[in-house]
This record gives sequence, structure tokens and C-alpha cells, in this order.
Amino acid sequence: MGTLTANLKFYKPDSSEFIDPEVQLNRNWDIADPALKRLLEYEYTTTSVPNVVNSVDRARFYKTYSNSFMAYFKSGNFFYQDPNAFVSTWVSAKSLLQPGWIEHPDMPLFYRQVKKTGGSITTIEWIGAFQNNSQVTIDVNTNMTVMDVDKIPVGIRPVTAKYFTAWGGNTSSNYSIARLFFGSNGTLEMKRYGSNPSSPGTENRIELTGVKYNVEVTGA
Repeated sequence: MGTLTANLKFYKPDSSEFIDPEVQLNRNWDIADPALKRLLEYEYTTTSVPNVVNSVDRARFYKTYSNSFMAYFKSGNFFYQDPNAFVSTWVSAKSLLQPGWIEHPDMPLFYRQVKKTGGSITTIEWIGAFQNNSQVTIDVNTNMTVMDVDKIPVGIRPVTAKYFTAWGGNTSSNYSIARLFFGSNGTLEMKRYGSNPSSPGTENRIELTGVKYNVEVTGA
């Protein structure tokens, strides 16, 4: 069994492990793609005010390593403070799970908040996976509650319900899909669809990596 990197949870296969491009490689690219996109919008610095020359073309937005400092953005040749821009640290979602569900041991469950310039829209991003702790295949076509009412904190709940399609599978591969439902009352429900008869193991994992939604916006 391989390991995960400390920050973005890239999967690093063991030297003796068979490489499945969809799991060991493509999953890493799916994590890296949105992370790299944000680097085009934010440049991180250890100073509260970036020391740059106005004539030098730099990234538009600047944010310090610590969220205790203001964020700045550039418009033309001027910098403006944006106290509402915010990127939180990754927060563990392990404690939000209902009894009977646990986070996947190789894909810990986390979420974070992102507010871009203006701060009017809060985006919630999820990574990791959960599974049932009985280590049996999740029933198909059955609605199940993963996080109960009011478990998801108020600040990261969507104002209207959000639906997503997610990967499902066993400890090493994706073999089925599931529908995820994030309710405005702080719930997370899921339903698994179908299975692959060639699956070599139980299908008890549902992956949240790549799931993100805007808290305040209807339908987004």
C-alpha cells in the first residue's frame, strides 16, 4: 500500500505496487489541476504589503501566508486592501461522520473555505474519502445518511441543496459511482449506483476529492 503526500494528498505508490493509471496517476492530476489554477490568481508572500514595482507585470492577487494579514489585489498600477479575501487551512471532517462511517485510512477527509477578491462568495472544497466501518460493500440504490442534521457547520453549508456525482469503489480502485446530497440543514446523504462484477474486493469507499460548491449561490 502506498502513501499520501502531506498537503495535497497525492498518492505515492509503493515500489512493488501495480500501477493503475486511473487511481495512482489520474487522481493526482485531478487534485493538482484546481490547485495550480489558484496559483494563477494568488501569489503568496511573507510580507503584509508586496514589494513590487508597479511597472512589473505580476499576478493580480497577493495574499500572505497568515490569514491574520490583509490580502491585497492589484488594479492597474495600484494595490488595494481586500480584508474579505480568505483561504482557510484544511479542516478535518472526520468528526462530522455518522456512526457506522469512517474516513478512508489512505484518504483522510478534509474541507476548506476559499473567498476570492470581494469576499461575497464562499467556496467549500472537499478532499478525501469515507467508507463504512463494517468493511462490507455499500448497498446500491439505497439512500444513506453520512453526516446527520446540523453536523456540517453553518459556515460551510450550502443555502440550497447541492448534488454531485462521486467515485465509489474498494480500497484501491474505482468501480462504481454515487450521488452525493449536501443539504442546507447540514446533512450529507449518498446513494451508490451499480457495481462492477469484476471488482476484486468489497466496494465500500466513496471519494469526495474534487467536490466543491458555493455556499451563497443557488445552483452553483
